[in-house]
Amino acid sequence: MNSSVKFLFLALLISLFSNYTLYSQDNSTLSQGLVGYYSFSDNDAMDESGNGNHGETDGVLLEKDISGEKYGSYKWDDEDDFIKLPIDIGAQVMPKVSICAWVYPIRYGEITVVSNDDRGGDRKIFSRKWDRGYVWGVSDGMGGSIGTTKLEFRKWVFLVATYDETNKTASIYVDGKKTSGKTRMDMSAAYTLIGRSPRGNPEFEALIDEVRIYDRILTKNEISQLRDLKPEIDNFEKAKKHRIYIPKQDNLIVRSEPSVESSIIGKISTQDTLRSEIQVPSKGGKWNEWLKIDMDGKDGYVQLSYLNATTVEDENLSDIEKMLKEYTNWGRWEFWVIMVVLLGLGIGGSFGFGWIDGLLNSLTRNDFEGNIAYFPLAVGFMGFVLAFLLLFWQNSVEYYLGENFSFWPAGYGFAAWVIWIMLIINLIAFIILLIESFTCGSVIHGILRIIIQLIFAVFAIYSVLVITVALMLIVIILFVVSILLGGFFGVRYVRVR
Repeated sequence: MNSSVKFLFLALLISLFSNYTLYSQDNSTLSQGLVGYYSFSDNDAMDESGNGNHGETDGVLLEKDISGEKYGSYKWDDEDDFIKLPIDIGAQVMPKVSICAWVYPIRYGEITVVSNDDRGGDRKIFSRKWDRGYVWGVSDGMGGSIGTTKLEFRKWVFLVATYDETNKTASIYVDGKKTSGKTRMDMSAAYTLIGRSPRGNPEFEALIDEVRIYDRILTKNEISQLRDLKPEIDNFEKAKKHRIYIPKQDNLIVRSEPSVESSIIGKISTQDTLRSEIQVPSKGGKWNEWLKIDMDGKDGYVQLSYLNATTVEDENLSDIEKMLKEYTNWGRWEFWVIMVVLLGLGIGGSFGFGWIDGLLNSLTRNDFEGNIAYFPLAVGFMGFVLAFLLLFWQNSVEYYLGENFSFWPAGYGFAAWVIWIMLIINLIAFIILLIESFTCGSVIHGILRIIIQLIFAVFAIYSVLVITVALMLIVIILFVVSILLGGFFGVRYVRVR
């Protein structure tokens, strides 16, 4: 080995070792002075710093986090929601402190992220109304705040507050953007709350994740490192739709060329997601029949006829959104004809169910006196109520009826309670249906009327829900247009005069 090669080899080793050493030193400092760390990834507010400062949860709900982890963060949607930490961040106990958190504001309002403020404005991270909007800030201890960075809704933001009682200063970092100011702190609560102040706070709706508390001032470089620890791969934003492909069967063959005669280089299953955008024709062909993918660093080809095309956005839709998208095509007149027919069958059939009972009597040789079918009407009324809830509280409805459904809606908000009441009403109506059907004098008659009313109930809730939403949207559009036209003609009339 000549001298130049030895020199290059030695330089490479030094470089690799230096990079590793620097990286290790940089990241090792993130544990220094860490008093409490709450990732919320263990379905609880456990302290992962090793100090045993475990939090107590009250009313908060598990939700996916910034990296897409299913139960990786907590959601606040009620004024009574909070997490209590046995940590005193008061100026007398902890002269220097750094507080970090990821936050995802869902709707407008003032948000309290972390606080020990019992009066006068003690240490806390929060948002406040300013200049026709909301900004992030930290309390200055004198009733004011430090920070003017605009709050953006439905977007994750990394917030860090630092308080230095020695210099009487505080700073807030909003995604790395720093604002500083002077402070004057007094006595505060001997504990810390996430999502609330000890003296209370107004209701807000937001996700909070990755809360850290340090008993020292973090450097700008450390703050940047902490932000990078949580990759932002699920921003909840409406992004450009990218097509993806899901194999229809397991052991789907991947070939080396776009031809059925080419060699097999691998296989894929229904669990694989193909994100390629490249479609190619067969060799010598004219139409695209193959999808070009990466197969362990090699070009591979899969027949499009064995793939289901979809998008990331469609795959991430809630169950309610998937159902509405699959069975609702608002732009076709045939769809509305079907809706009117279903409405007529569901509601009209319920009011005329006495005739159906009479028909069943003739078939089963029974003499039951028929009446109105109350169960489909109750279910149809629920569809009417759901239409309002979906228009004005869509997030709450989807959250409650999705993977987070609970038979007791405490802590889920107004919409969940309304749905719960409607479910109770429907349950009572169904019990009445069962009593009527099994006391009508014929088992076959009773079973048939239960089945028919269940079918009418499905027709009723679906048609009422869709038609009510459509009518409400039309009313809203006409209302907005009338205001705009009224303003336009009003201004024009004033100018003419």
